[in-house]
Amino acid sequence: MASKVYLTAVLALVAATAAADVTLVYDEGDDPFKLRVRAGEIRIDDGSDSWQLYRRADNAIYSVNPDRNRYTRMDEDAAARIRDRIRTLRERMETRLAELPAAEREIARAALADQVPGFGASPEVDVTATDTREEIAGRACTVFQVRRGGKAEDQLCVASRDALGMTADEFDTVAVMFELMQTLLAGTGMEYVGLPYLELDGVPIRYQDGREGRRRTLSRVSHDTIPGLMFEIPPHYEAASPQLESGR
Repeated sequence: MASKVYLTAVLALVAATAAADVTLVYDEGDDPFKLRVRAGEIRIDDGSDSWQLYRRADNAIYSVNPDRNRYTRMDEDAAARIRDRIRTLRERMETRLAELPAAEREIARAALADQVPGFGASPEVDVTATDTREEIAGRACTVFQVRRGGKAEDQLCVASRDALGMTADEFDTVAVMFELMQTLLAGTGMEYVGLPYLELDGVPIRYQDGREGRRRTLSRVSHDTIPGLMFEIPPHYEAASPQLESGR
């Protein structure tokens, strides 16, 4: 009888541990980057004036601004509307360019490439795993090199879900969020801005921007239960429409 009670207790402990939420804290200090994950929902606090919420049930990403008591929702329908606006903007620009003398046309086109998403040629993005492995905050990770237009730029160290103690449901939530992010960028001409997360099969725990030198490194992992309110948008917040940015 005692052995059965012990086994039951162990199984209950394992089940409770497997169901725990995951919080990844990067650059812990006064202004850390926090990625909070539970099955079906993700919250990202990046130190800006807004925080991001992904809900798998909606397949949408919300940008929540507490200072303005408002939020914007980005889903596939919103992305399609933005793509339509970008296409219309490109067509308008092409019409105006066609009216210019040939010598001025290329100069104007080069200038517009820095202002209108996708107006210039977008560099091809690829990611390659290296043979280098590291340990960051006690978690093993594999170094990946990201190239844009054949030029080595970003470097990532990617940890598996097992190394981070994520359940399959939690990691699936991360994966489908990455998929949505890729879908939102598709057809905008800004695909190269995002990272090819779907090719990584894990979560980056170190990121280094090769262009600007920015770096983000995991400090710790927590499996404490995250209060449900962390994933709630206050009911009095107003919805705002996503805005199309004309520049980068």
